[in-house]
Amino acid sequence: MNEVTQSQIQEFIRLLFEGIESWMKAGQLLVEMIDHDPATIEKICAGFPAVSRDILYRFEQIGRKEIYPLLLVSNCPGISGLIRMPYSQQVKHEKEPIPVLIDKDGEYDTLMVDVRSLTPSQCKQVFSKGSVRDEGAQRAWLETEKKNAMLHGIPTEHLPYFIRDHKVVFSKNTEMGKRDLQQIIKML
Repeated sequence: MNEVTQSQIQEFIRLLFEGIESWMKAGQLLVEMIDHDPATIEKICAGFPAVSRDILYRFEQIGRKEIYPLLLVSNCPGISGLIRMPYSQQVKHEKEPIPVLIDKDGEYDTLMVDVRSLTPSQCKQVFSKGSVRDEGAQRAWLETEKKNAMLHGIPTEHLPYFIRDHKVVFSKNTEMGKRDLQQIIKML
């Protein structure tokens, strides 16, 4: 078996990006055609049944700069969340990491995470409807999630305990400080 060479990898990447550039041009052309004739998608589907409406709608989104086409070559949870954001945020966070607030025993820390590395639960925390939450909004989201979990007796990955029937249920090997215990007592 022959080993893959660096020049083969570079040629693949060149062709991939050349293809993405073609997607952008195809999207722009499709938008021009749709703007001139709203029945364009139906006409394309009738003439070329192998091309689905969903694909054409994606190309329209690319042409209207609603979807950054580089995001379409990945299917990880972070990319799926980012595609629903405004175009400027898609372009920005495809290149730059997203700040993710982490709760460490009531103290918050910020990690800079590549969008391709976000977990599904981090996606819920980071992405709201139509925007990327800033650190303040993430903190509010985390606090709301904690409160809801405690009130409804739902264990979460964020908390080592939950409240059920006015009783505190702890996970195994749970350590808590004075501040945490005071917070629990206030909720009871």
